[in-house]
Amino acid sequence: MLCGVVFPPVATAEKPFIAILCDHNKDPYKQLALAFIAEITKSDPTIESEIFHLEHSGNDQAKSIKISSRKPLLVLAIGSRAFTFATHQFPKSPLIVTMVVERPTVDKSISCTGVLLTTPPSIHLQWLKRFLPDVRKIGLLYGPQKNSSWLKEARETVPSTEYEIFAEAINKPNDIPKALKKIVRQSETLLSLPNSEIYSRKTAKQILLTTFKNRIPFVGPSRAWVKAGALYALEWDFSDIGRQCADIARDILNGTPTHQIAFKDPVTF
Repeated sequence: MLCGVVFPPVATAEKPFIAILCDHNKDPYKQLALAFIAEITKSDPTIESEIFHLEHSGNDQAKSIKISSRKPLLVLAIGSRAFTFATHQFPKSPLIVTMVVERPTVDKSISCTGVLLTTPPSIHLQWLKRFLPDVRKIGLLYGPQKNSSWLKEARETVPSTEYEIFAEAINKPNDIPKALKKIVRQSETLLSLPNSEIYSRKTAKQILLTTFKNRIPFVGPSRAWVKAGALYALEWDFSDIGRQCADIARDILNGTPTHQIAFKDPVTF
């Protein structure tokens, strides 16, 4: 008869885990997420990351349970829906948010920082001077909820001796025709701000035709608008934004409190 001692199985330590939540599975979101994973893995090859797409809400609860079971060190939220999901489901996890325009308003108990999809007024002016050196009157269509911070910064930092800013608030798409009429009378260019409610497929024809007919150069929100007739557009380098988020994640993992890390702007266009 053989006898032996049975040892209990050795518990294996869980690998450090980062949850990545995405609003969509579209190219910019993919580029950003994959660049983040590549960069953070350079710092610590033991870190595991997984991308969770939130396009279909039917299995959100299952995703939440799966993520919670792995006890994420932090959460990267790519998009506004991902941000909302993260704050509701993982309020105690350090949170990095990107692919949003305005700094999100959160409860003080939630630790949050990230990279905002904004182009500072100073960067816009650099490019305006290159393309339109004689322009002095800048027209803007802006959303009070999404673009007020940018407009406030522009009014405070843009030299009034060099430029005049004419801004028209858009609360709903029906406000655009009247606002455009004012802009083309007052301004020498129309500068777009990131706002999908103002600049969309439904409004493109109207905005492009109005600026073209009135010979107002239009600075579009993306390369698709340039193909349709805008003079030029500043686009973010989404892979570089992913690397910026990874830099923030490194700081958090090295012990820097999330609330001490300021929100950043993209650095590469």
